[in-house]
Amino acid sequence: MKKMLIVICFLIFLTNYNLCAQTASSLTISDTRNINDLPNSNAYSIRADFKQRDVIGMPGSGIYSTKLTFSPWWDNTGGKNHQINLNDGGLFYRNAYRNDAQWGSWQQILMTNPNGSLGLGTTLTGAHKLAVEGSIGAREVKVTATGWSDFVFKKEYNLPTLEEVEKHIAEKGHLENIPSEEEVVKNGINLGEMNAKLLQKIEELTLYLIEIKKENVEVRKENSEMKKRIEKLEER
Repeated sequence: MKKMLIVICFLIFLTNYNLCAQTASSLTISDTRNINDLPNSNAYSIRADFKQRDVIGMPGSGIYSTKLTFSPWWDNTGGKNHQINLNDGGLFYRNAYRNDAQWGSWQQILMTNPNGSLGLGTTLTGAHKLAVEGSIGAREVKVTATGWSDFVFKKEYNLPTLEEVEKHIAEKGHLENIPSEEEVVKNGINLGEMNAKLLQKIEELTLYLIEIKKENVEVRKENSEMKKRIEKLEER
């Protein structure tokens, strides 16, 4: 938010500058491409420079870039100095106190592409609103679902027999309604959909276990009755 406010304030400044200035209608860009300016290089000014990216350790792409420096005061009491850099790889920001020995690290300001999508570590978003090239760390992820797998417990649900499950595995090499390894490698998985499918299989397994439990109870009962008969026969 702070970075966006800086950009907005700069745009307001330029607008007022163009409306009110009597001797200039634009902000002059200085060609300092081979100079790596320190935080104390400017004071009481907004300065634009033409820079070679590698000279100022600039991420992004392209050989050159445009750098905007905001220096509101002459010492640290006025807060930090701020820089915005525009190059072929996007929009970047960094800051430092005027008396610091060097600027802080560049950080990219995230912007959506013309399709309204956002890429992190990539410019190829495909059909996704957010595309990330790399891992995502989060304390919690919430996926909006349109349905769930409790239909397995409804009386009208046709639970496959274990023989049918075995046959499908032998023929297809994976569980029914679960994508194969080839499909996953090619297309990836939908997190919400896959969780629902896995829950369906867990609920089916639960029903199998309940049925096995009932069969075991019945077998134990039959064994107990048979044992009693045998004992009576031995007593004769």
